[in-house]
Amino acid sequence: MAVTANVILRQVRVDHLTMFKVAAAGQAARTGVFAALLARTGMEGPHLPFEGRAGWCTYVAGENLSFRAFGGKDEPFKILATRLKIRPCAGNTISSVLAAEKIALQVPVEHIEMVCVEVYKAAKTASGTLVPHPQPLANETILPHFHGNTQFQIFPAGSGVMGKTPVQPLMLQYKDHHTAYGPLVAGAHGLTFIALRNRTGDSAPVYLGKPGYKEKLKPSRRRNWISSPITLSTRPVLQYRREASWDPVFEPEKIDDEMSAHLLRLGGAMSTSGPDPKAGDGYYVFVANGSLAMNGDTLPAWSMVFVEPTEEAFEIKAGRSGLEALVMQFPKDEH
Repeated sequence: MAVTANVILRQVRVDHLTMFKVAAAGQAARTGVFAALLARTGMEGPHLPFEGRAGWCTYVAGENLSFRAFGGKDEPFKILATRLKIRPCAGNTISSVLAAEKIALQVPVEHIEMVCVEVYKAAKTASGTLVPHPQPLANETILPHFHGNTQFQIFPAGSGVMGKTPVQPLMLQYKDHHTAYGPLVAGAHGLTFIALRNRTGDSAPVYLGKPGYKEKLKPSRRRNWISSPITLSTRPVLQYRREASWDPVFEPEKIDDEMSAHLLRLGGAMSTSGPDPKAGDGYYVFVANGSLAMNGDTLPAWSMVFVEPTEEAFEIKAGRSGLEALVMQFPKDEH
């Protein structure tokens, strides 16, 4: 009864943490006690909850149970590998907690705008989000900042406000390197954004509320453009489209370098050549609607391909239901 009705997922402790993480262990204990009380009154639970045809092994583990040898003889007992936590948190995050405790005694909380913690790779992989704020929670705010790299940013789901501009699906932002933007405030249903850069160096955010940010600024065109909402086709219209269409996302007359952004629309199984990668600093192809056929595979919505500036032109081929893809080319590096 306890097993079949309650299968806890590790998702409670990864990505954006929620209040339920601290309640998960208590909920498990309550479930076990409740199942025991039901059993004492004579209620029977499902038979074979693990290895049954529709049991845990089939639907959760995807494989049959295999038990390792218990302790004894040459096999050490597992209790010898027990670790005792000195704080009620994941073991990988204890060092961060200890650091926070020390600084809390020296700096009033109201004077702290942001905390940046350096951790080792295993801690980031096990307990961190890996990607900073890809999906802000409802009403969450990301403070104004800039990056040392040029980037495109796609808003494919949710809603919010960037500065004073409402954002919704599907919208595209382009910003030059060392160009501040924000704050970004998620709406009541959250917000998803995908930041695309053509290199990783100097990509850490520099927040305008932190001392010393001006010293990190460098000359830039300072373009920070957000498109109007992009309308995608219905499936029948897209599938039976007969001609390719390259719809500019930003006003072409305002662009005086190699940067470009278009929504490419192709009917089912149609194909066209992408931009010459050497004309800029590489480009992304993002599947906004339909699918992209590539090397015998079909890439669904939200898939993407990056074409390096040293490569040949990329053949963009639609799947059977057609394709609408954002094609975003970076300008040549100027710094």
